[in-house]
Amino acid sequence: MSKRANSIRKTVNAIIVLAAIIAVVVFALRDPARFGRIAFVIIGFGAMIFIHELGHFLVAKNADIECHTFSLGFPPVLLGFRQTEKGWRFRILPTIFARSTDDEQESDEPEGRESEEGEQPETGDEDAEKETAILTFTIPRKCKASDTEYCIGLIPFGGYVGMLGQEDSDVPEATADPRSFTNKSIPVRMAVISAGVIFNLIGAFAIFATIAGIGIDLPHAVIGEVKEDGPADKAGLVAGDEILEIAGKTKIDFTNLILASALSKKDTNIPMKVRRRDGTVEDFEVGTATIPGMKLRGFGIGQAQSLKLAMIEGDDEDVEALYAEIGLRGGDEVFAVDGHDVSAVWELDEAIEKIRKPSVMLSARRSEDEMGRTGLVNTTLDLDMAVAPNYDISDESQLYHIYSMVPRLRVTAVTTNPVSDKSRVRILFEDKLRLRGLMEKIGLAGPAVEKTAVAGGIEAGDIIVKVGEVDFPTYLDLSEVTKAHDEKEMAVTVLRRDSEDALQTHELTVIPRTPPGGKRPLIGIGVTLDTQTPVVAKTISTDAGPLPLNIPRGAVITAVDGEAVSDFYDIIEIISKNAGQRISLEYRVNAAVAGSVSLNIAANNPHIAVKSELTKMLPFKSLRRNYKASNVAEIFSMGFRHMTGNVMQTYATLKALLSRRLGADALMGPIGIVSISYKIVEARQFVYYLKFLGMISAMLAVLNFLPIPIVDGGVFLLLMIEKIKGSPVSMRVQQAIVYVGLALLLTLFIYVTCRDVLNLIVPQ
Repeated sequence: MSKRANSIRKTVNAIIVLAAIIAVVVFALRDPARFGRIAFVIIGFGAMIFIHELGHFLVAKNADIECHTFSLGFPPVLLGFRQTEKGWRFRILPTIFARSTDDEQESDEPEGRESEEGEQPETGDEDAEKETAILTFTIPRKCKASDTEYCIGLIPFGGYVGMLGQEDSDVPEATADPRSFTNKSIPVRMAVISAGVIFNLIGAFAIFATIAGIGIDLPHAVIGEVKEDGPADKAGLVAGDEILEIAGKTKIDFTNLILASALSKKDTNIPMKVRRRDGTVEDFEVGTATIPGMKLRGFGIGQAQSLKLAMIEGDDEDVEALYAEIGLRGGDEVFAVDGHDVSAVWELDEAIEKIRKPSVMLSARRSEDEMGRTGLVNTTLDLDMAVAPNYDISDESQLYHIYSMVPRLRVTAVTTNPVSDKSRVRILFEDKLRLRGLMEKIGLAGPAVEKTAVAGGIEAGDIIVKVGEVDFPTYLDLSEVTKAHDEKEMAVTVLRRDSEDALQTHELTVIPRTPPGGKRPLIGIGVTLDTQTPVVAKTISTDAGPLPLNIPRGAVITAVDGEAVSDFYDIIEIISKNAGQRISLEYRVNAAVAGSVSLNIAANNPHIAVKSELTKMLPFKSLRRNYKASNVAEIFSMGFRHMTGNVMQTYATLKALLSRRLGADALMGPIGIVSISYKIVEARQFVYYLKFLGMISAMLAVLNFLPIPIVDGGVFLLLMIEKIKGSPVSMRVQQAIVYVGLALLLTLFIYVTCRDVLNLIVPQ
């Protein structure tokens, strides 16, 4: 190739790189905050890699092993620095189009010709460096030449130390050089290989110790809610209980509870030390159960919240609309329910559950200025009545009722888009690539049709009066009929108010479908008890409850104890004030059928088994506490405990993956880690990002020392075999191990990268 062609190649390289630089500069100028966060994430992630590679490098140098490269990131090289006899040599910015082999055989100058002023031609290494960089130059100074070039690579997801006689991607050729890695003793080689892991552990310890000294606010290990009939409920735990210790671990936050249950084995009880709401401390043994719709196991508890509303980030109009709807705003702190003081969110929940009327008044303190002066605000919120303790009941006695009477079902919400946005994007993305079948098999995609339901025209506010062949269905009836119609058309009859507020009958058809990861088919609606009209769907038998009243399905209660009633709230009020008395209930089925029943109301238990709940969720802040060491000894103790805890947690997670207690969707690659890093930097204080980096450092230590090919643990295992058998594993076997390891890691990398990209396109 001529000098002209070579010049064109260099010019094209320069233009491409210059365009990339301009793009980065423009982005930095237009959005400096986002650019700064991205840079901060890259620096933090790079620091964890640097710590690992620094361990290898320092021990190798100390063992007099030749290290030709110390790189953060993988090639091509953005910046390279080497100390030569002539001075500091730099190469900056990678070439996009490299010089061909034929070009390298040509010379721009006649053979044997010296450079001007008597300088010798550059060495082959320097020529090679020139060919991989747009700009190479040397700053003259007297210094000792170094074997090592220090580099920053363009691909930031890793790093490496290039040592003579030790290559990750191939089996090195034998050499007699005493500075070769392969010519060092086995203990020395083991020390070099394990140094990266040791440095990651030291780094994690240093980070967690720093956090212990600074202090960090984490979700408090306090139970906010207990699912009825869940493991925690069966063990006797209640909302407001504080977990002081779990499986021997103290000073825990709520995340420890989630992880302990998620990674537990089936039929295993986990020991806990619990501070009850009255201040007493008790020991518990709590089992776990698979959470419906998820692969994780749990205790059946929810995280506690504070009574202060969160400052919501997002579109200003949407946020203001939410605040206007609930009559409160971020920073408001609720302190009373219908005039009765509450000091914790579980007290608020319990107070609301006992309210048997259509609305409730909440009182809150609102900060008015920086001086701390506060004002008071009251807001009235609508209430619904739950159908059952949870949505996975199996017995009629679990239904909520009023003295055996179960009201009809009213629709509160509908899946307006039968195919979720996530599904639509994935279907579009995967169908274009024509890889759906393959992606389904390896777990990257759900079924070809990822619909949760086709609601068939059901609307919020509709009253369900028939489903399938069942008139006036209870929630259990609805669930059972839906199960029987999985992927089949199911008839539903509803009552809907028209523009003149008159109820009109609508005959609809829905198609129940089981969502990905779900256990039963759904029709994409939420339901509550229709307490606004006194219509009885059914009377039921309950455990230790009254006998079912002899009232036909669909009957309208017209009067209780001689008083006319218009809804179930009237019925509840009259029953409640007649405890210990005998009263009558009058009903009407139609113009021709009517009747009455007698009711003996228990003095101490009126059998009103319904619970109210807010129709709108209030965005309360999570309940947090500050975790901070009180002295130097505790700083070191907490740092070491969190470091070892994260190591053991990583091993436990890997074990759960191998035993399939966790699905492959729990895996995350570099893109996912960087994405989470960015979100933490964007939304949290620096200390939270520091904690995340400590977790990454501990995780890198574990993953790098697994006994699998390519990574440090695999190399360490080969050295142990060599020590035992007295000679190295054959080159052919080593080569096979390297290729198998590369194939496995590449497959895993592609898998997690595809998942990370899909999750970036449509967040979970």
